[in-house]
Amino acid sequence: RTKGRPSGALNHHKDNSTQRDPSGFELVDHKAKLCSICRQPGHNVRTCTNNSV
Repeated sequence: RTKGRPSGALNHHKDNSTQRDPSGFELVDHKAKLCSICRQPGHNVRTCTNNSV
């Protein structure tokens, strides 16, 4: 018995070993992030000019 991963015995069924499936956060549409206060793109709550706090 040898140590380590088998030399390709379990991986022969893959179509293309160089491509991987994208994870869940990579499948999200790349929409502009909106400020949760004024709903405008380009900044967040901390840098919002309408923030009265």
